[in-house]
Amino acid sequence: MNDDVNARLVQAAVAAGWDADDVEIAAPGGIDARGCRFFTALHRTRMDAPALELAALPDGSVVVGGRDDEAAARILAACGTDADAIWWAEVVARFSAAAQGKVVKPRNEADIEAIAGMGGDYAPPSLDRGAGATTLRFFTIQYEPARAARVSATLSDAGTIDVSRVPVGAD
Repeated sequence: MNDDVNARLVQAAVAAGWDADDVEIAAPGGIDARGCRFFTALHRTRMDAPALELAALPDGSVVVGGRDDEAAARILAACGTDADAIWWAEVVARFSAAAQGKVVKPRNEADIEAIAGMGGDYAPPSLDRGAGATTLRFFTIQYEPARAARVSATLSDAGTIDVSRVPVGAD
């Protein structure tokens, strides 16, 4: 990562309320695609501080996850055109305030069993690219206590997103 990108990432963490000296930027890897690069800001001195999810977009801007759903919308609009459902789910789970949890993928057998134990019927992430909007459906899971949810995210062609989350067993 070059110094300019690092500086923009640190500035985004500072804007989120962190002290610049406390920010350590890591690149988790695995989801960089189509000009979008993903990072995690870690707090150097407070191990209990939640990590910040950051993305550097092709236009040079940086978005911070977890504040609102518009961060996810910007990333999907910039880099999601030809991406698969799992990539979309990773972006929504990391950057939407509503999604909450980690994406449950088809190979996560223990998580799928946990969803069944909560009364859910697991289905892998799916995308429906329709006229005017793209709709994503996937499951998330959180641990201790274990909670799972069905997440639906609809990105309009205008770039707005609507994310909903229904806890497994609540429907």
